[in-house]
Parts: sequence; C-alpha cells; structure tokens
Amino acid sequence: MRHASEVCVVVDGYSTANALAPALAGYGFGAVHVQSDPDLPQFLLRTGVDHAYLDTYLHDGDVNTIVDRLDRAGLRPRSVVAGAETGVELGDQLARALGVPGNDPATTRCRRDKHHMARAAAAGGVAVIPHLSTSSRDDAAEWLRAGGWLDDAVVKPRASSGSFGFLRCRSEADLDTAFKGWLGAPDVFGSPIGELLVQPFMTGDEYAVNTVSAGGEYVVSDIWHTKKRHEGGTALYDLERLVDPGDAVFDQLHGFVGRVLDALDIREGTAHTEVMMIAGEPVLVETGARFMGSIDISQVTEATGTNAVQLVAETIVALDRFAARVREDWRPALRRHAAMVQLLSRHSGTLAGYDLGLLRALPSFHAVDTYLEAGDPLQVTVNSYTTPGLVFLVHESPETISDDYRKLRELEAAGALFLSA
Repeated sequence: MRHASEVCVVVDGYSTANALAPALAGYGFGAVHVQSDPDLPQFLLRTGVDHAYLDTYLHDGDVNTIVDRLDRAGLRPRSVVAGAETGVELGDQLARALGVPGNDPATTRCRRDKHHMARAAAAGGVAVIPHLSTSSRDDAAEWLRAGGWLDDAVVKPRASSGSFGFLRCRSEADLDTAFKGWLGAPDVFGSPIGELLVQPFMTGDEYAVNTVSAGGEYVVSDIWHTKKRHEGGTALYDLERLVDPGDAVFDQLHGFVGRVLDALDIREGTAHTEVMMIAGEPVLVETGARFMGSIDISQVTEATGTNAVQLVAETIVALDRFAARVREDWRPALRRHAAMVQLLSRHSGTLAGYDLGLLRALPSFHAVDTYLEAGDPLQVTVNSYTTPGLVFLVHESPETISDDYRKLRELEAAGALFLSA
C-alpha cells in the first residue's frame, strides 16, 4: 500500500517566499516548488532557493500535469502558496485542481490587474483612487481635464510592482511621453502593455500592510510607513519604517485591510496591501496576493518576534495556533524599531564594488542586500529594479535609526557606498 506524504506546493517561491520551505522544514513538513513560466524575470529567478524543496516542477501550461506528477510521486498537497506576483494565477488554479483551500480562480483578475482590482474594491465599499484604463492618450487627457487633474496625474501599467512604469505627468506632453513609451512595451513581468492606468496624483501618508489569511480570517503581521521621493516623474522608495502596533493608525489600517481582503476575495495565504491616508481616511492604492517582496524576515522577527512567512507556515502545520491568534485579535509586539532604506544611484556606469564596512559601522545596521556584482552595469535608480541594494536597520532607539538613515544618505551622496569604475 502506498502512503502519501503531505506537502505544501509553493508557486514561484522567490524573494521573501524563498524562506517558506525552510520554515516548513522546521516543523518537519516538506514543500514542492512550481515555477509558473520558463521565462520568468531574472530579478525573481536569482532569489530562488531550490535546494530547500523536495522537488521542483516547471509548469507546462497544463495544471493537470502537475497534479499527476504529485500523485505519482506519492505527495499529497495540504496547501498551495503563491510566493511571488507571477505565481498568483497558477496558485489559484492549482489549489482548485488539488481540492485544497485557495482563492477562487474566477476572481483572480481582481488580484492581478489594478483596473479590475479597483473596480472590485469599490464595489465592496472600499475607498479607491479614481482611475481610467485606456490605450488612448486623448481619452486620458479628456478624462483628466474633466476631473481637474491634467496638471498632476499618474500613468502606470495595469500589472506592475516596485513602482516599475510609474510616471508622474504634469502636462499633456508628459502624457505623450508615457503613452508612447509604454504602450506595447513589456511590463515588469514581460507581458506587452495594452492599456495604461491613469489616475490623479494623490498625496498623503503611505503604508504597506502585510497580512496572512486562512479560511477567510486574517491577522496583520507587520505594517510599514512608506516615504517616497518623487523625482523626475518617478516614485522612489526612500525610507520604510515599521509601525508600532500600539499606534492608533495600526488599528485603523487593520480594520480597513480586512474590508480590502473581503472585496478582493482573498481568503487564503498572504497579501501585501498599499494604502494612502487621505484627509485622515485610508484609501486603497493596490494589493498583491503574495508576500511583500525584498523583505528581510530576520529583521522583522528581531523587531516583532515573528514574520509573515512563519505565520503562513502556521496556517499549514499549526492551524489551531493561527486560529487562536484570530480569536484573540492578536497583534505583533514591537520589541525593537526597524527600517528599510533603498539605495539610490544618481549616475550610471560600471560597479566597482560596495564599501560594506561603512554600512556595518552604523549602530542600527542589521543586513544589506546587494543586487549587483563588481563589473555589472550601474543604472540611475528610477524604481525598485534599478536600485543597487536595500539596507535593513534595527535598534531600540528610533532616533538612532533616523540618525543612521541620514548618515547613510550622506555617504551615498558622497559616492562612498557603491563605487563606479
């Protein structure tokens, strides 16, 4: 008699999700990896950890092929987790085919496409930023003019992340540039852009809210206050600081994001929701039904005692413990303050190297992710995919983190952190 082993199936387990298989292994539970497409972007593929999996599959376009391979291997999936944005659609389909808890494939597009996302959220009573999805520059100009937004608007792809494709437009000439530059071009995931999302440019405090759900119930693992720099029409992540769960805004965002999850039919797995506070009220920017990318879970664990990856593992192997968190209206504890700083390159050239000693000398230094090797092209930073790296800070004192952030930017401006050949 054959005895099947229970496993978790991770679809595109890159970036932050590469920590899920080791987390499950800590419980003695295995995982299988599925790559959703043979031509995934290199920025994802370079972050994979294939050795942590019992096996790895490449999706050939037929979900049943994966189901059959798992069955022949004697593996019985208990759950399916979409690790990265590219894995959301296949993750929904695979969970349905395997008969395990998952999000409804019939509503996947409202979790992948910003146009359908905003419509579904608004239909669910969630405040959203007004938008138009169009392939016509003239229609965009007319719509913006009617709303009084033509002198300050945003144009971006309907599917994107990391501010890729974001362009702030102050004139019709800027609209021309956006539409001529992006229509038909590949988005960050490699798909051709058929329509662009047009919105008024809004101002307000921005937050990133990370959640984990099981059976339609959720907990908030961490919230980050996000400061961006708007330079030359782009939006650059500057400084993200962990929000104290004791702050009133944490509770406000906690309740708001629950309505977002319901409206977008996110009942299982993790989600990363971006919110802007406008006139004191939360407004949805967008949601990804996957982990927050590029995060250092060891930093979050040091600051709060847990992290989204560990909580997802709980939903798979210790569901009673997760259910108790929901019943008790659990909040993470703030043990230490934390921040993330995206390195910004102001010039192009060839990278000679990093002076990591300067970073390690900062009192709050925790870790740094460097995205380039010596000899690689160094680009001017215009989004999260053209940054030289990301620095993680942790300390008991928020003032120390502020001081280190300023010192880091001073070193960066002096050309001391990453060197151009």
